[in-house]
Amino acid sequence: YNVDFDNMKQTNQQSNNSRGIRRVAGFAEVSWEYQDDNGLLVQFYDEDTNEIESLYRDNGLNVAAKTKKLSWNKGYNSMYTFTFTSEKKDDKGAVVEVLGTQKNEDSGKVRQLKRTPKKMPWAVEGYGVSGDKNALAQLHQLQAAAAASAPVVATPPTPVVAAVTTTTTVAAPDATTTTTTAAVVVAPAAVVPSAAFALIRAPTLSLPTYWEKANLFDALGGNHEIYLQPANAKHKIEYDTITKLVQDSIGKKVNIVHVMRLENAALYSFYAMTRMTIASGEAYLTGSGKGTTDGANEQMLFTGERIATNMAAIKKFGFDLRVAPADGAFGQGLYFGAKASFADNGRCIQNPDGTKDMFVCRVTVGKSAVGAKSIRRPPPLDPSKPTMALYDSCTDGNHPPQTYVLFNSKQVYAEYIVRYI
Repeated sequence: YNVDFDNMKQTNQQSNNSRGIRRVAGFAEVSWEYQDDNGLLVQFYDEDTNEIESLYRDNGLNVAAKTKKLSWNKGYNSMYTFTFTSEKKDDKGAVVEVLGTQKNEDSGKVRQLKRTPKKMPWAVEGYGVSGDKNALAQLHQLQAAAAASAPVVATPPTPVVAAVTTTTTVAAPDATTTTTTAAVVVAPAAVVPSAAFALIRAPTLSLPTYWEKANLFDALGGNHEIYLQPANAKHKIEYDTITKLVQDSIGKKVNIVHVMRLENAALYSFYAMTRMTIASGEAYLTGSGKGTTDGANEQMLFTGERIATNMAAIKKFGFDLRVAPADGAFGQGLYFGAKASFADNGRCIQNPDGTKDMFVCRVTVGKSAVGAKSIRRPPPLDPSKPTMALYDSCTDGNHPPQTYVLFNSKQVYAEYIVRYI
């Protein structure tokens, strides 16, 4: 036999008969995704991708293929019907995309499906803060100031956790106000030497006083990972609060393996400056609350990332709008959930031992308007003045919002990673 890969043909040299051939991607080379309620494509976990890929290969197009063997179906035993409706091929005849539907026969819920090549990790060169020239210039200035002052910060006091109620989320255009409550870790002021005080005295540059590696920049660039120990009195309230946020909103029983606090001085400084800017803008517009962060409407929200190297990039450089999904129903931005279930439903990385890792993020949402599919920034506060003040974020339109969309990565600080099973 001669195999011609240029023309994708196989020829029997004795009979001279030819057949067309095509390459079928290996199971590990493809990704099946479903469209969630926010219009975003969310990747199935490997166990489910393999089951759906088998149904597609065994049944082909326009055949109702049924299965109950799906990871999220354990304990429910619902029947799911998968129908694959179309294929897109390249010039070699290889399938590069498959579309279809998934139907829960019990509830009647139908979701759109898509099969694509496996997603690759992001290229981290120029990612996040490292790709923002203005941010880098500010970063270098802070580094130079920190090196000159060589601060030594005292051991921080025990943190306190408080429930903070905010009322600035607005759904345009009817200006309906909703009230939300978020647990926020606060603490009494730390004792800081005068050399360091010059760096952190302004509210925009203040690092959390409960951090344990409080130097703005050190040998690790002010970037540390602290595992919270529930048996440690200094960690217990913080650990209990974060685990409760996850367990109360994930929608199922889970066990917490560990909680990691991310102490990234550079990223937090940019976040704090942005938070203060939004709060100051709100104070200017309303004439109240000036000099406080009340108008920031800070929330603790949830998200995840499926690729380990991408998670590492977020921890070091923060979130980056340039890799944000373009297919969201409420804007082309960064999506965060008010409940942990948002991250758990396919967004969190699954480790080889079956555990998952979830980001719990500090997010300044400010004033919010209902989003729209095509937008790349929030709408103006006054539609008659489109170049003037804008809303700070968008939502899914629910009351209270279940999904927030951010268009400025410095409005988000990934503060914790929670591992659970």
